Amino acid sequence: MKKRRLFVVCILVIATIFVGCKKSNTSSSGSSSDSLVNEKQAIRVAENYMKYLSRNDYENARKLCSSKLANKTQELQDTDLSVVDFSVSEINQSGKSAIIKAKVNRLKQGVARADIDTFSIKVSKQQGDVYEIDEVKAETLVEAFAEGDSIKLKAKDEPKAKLVISIKDLPKDMYPKTNEANILKKDIPAKEFTAINFTISGQRMGISTKDENRAFVGILEVEDAMPTASSQGGGSGGGEGQDQKQQQDSDKKPLAKKVKAVDIYDNGIVQKIMFSQDENYMAVQYLENKVANRLKAYSVASGSMLEAEFDKIFPTDKYELIFSKFTKTEMFFEVKAVSGRNDVRQDVLGMYKLDFKELKVDKV
Repeated sequence: MKKRRLFVVCILVIATIFVGCKKSNTSSSGSSSDSLVNEKQAIRVAENYMKYLSRNDYENARKLCSSKLANKTQELQDTDLSVVDFSVSEINQSGKSAIIKAKVNRLKQGVARADIDTFSIKVSKQQGDVYEIDEVKAETLVEAFAEGDSIKLKAKDEPKAKLVISIKDLPKDMYPKTNEANILKKDIPAKEFTAINFTISGQRMGISTKDENRAFVGILEVEDAMPTASSQGGGSGGGEGQDQKQQQDSDKKPLAKKVKAVDIYDNGIVQKIMFSQDENYMAVQYLENKVANRLKAYSVASGSMLEAEFDKIFPTDKYELIFSKFTKTEMFFEVKAVSGRNDVRQDVLGMYKLDFKELKVDKV
């Protein structure tokens, strides 16, 4: 009887210890969970920060930063090389902080200059559910620019720029998309390069050339545009002289492997070329007759223009169309009155979206 009573007491003691440990562990894990950063919220803060930068809204961008970082960014101001697109590529978490890495596309409007940078944004969890950006680091992965009658590309850490394409290598003529009969070829205007831009992967590039008041738009497939570990490493032997010769041959060989002629504008100069992040669509903003900004959209795969009827909905003599952004299924743009026109309908002005599947234009 005594043995049985002793056995029951031992069981109760063990059960009490077990429950106590479980509660302790639960409490510990709960506090640990509370201290961990929520990845979705951290990414949202980083994305909002990039959105503000793309709009040159530095005041609101600073509000997402810690006081220490905000004080360091007082010198932020509008720049010609604007952020126009970004894509989160990686996130690493450490306790109450997360490092979000993003590929960032920057371009200079109306000029043959475009970059792909990488931003590392450190987002930390503060008291409660508040998130702040503690640190931002940026570096250029690859930049493209016009040099004479060529487009050159310089990747991170490479000492020399490589040839992408020369004007002489462009097609000489094409069938414009605005030609409904599609039987009349036109000479491609190719006096100089104007707007250029990368897709976010860096594997394609949109280019534009012009003469007096005519423009050409094309899409390039670009080889080895983005720096990789293998391209940054040393050679595989063969002697210094052989390596030098290979380098010289490589410098002369254009990186563009395919040139797709997309369109010709008879009375417009291209200001900006943009790609959707899935690289399926391209938007071209151009200045028509040196007066009003207009917009066209194309399928990247076929090079065909999307029949959005912008000119019918928004007459060119009254309205300007300004590209805003891409989503996965839509393109957003703003409609403004042409400068000096006072007879436009005010209810027409505002933000619109084009649905890619339905090719339907709706006001937002």
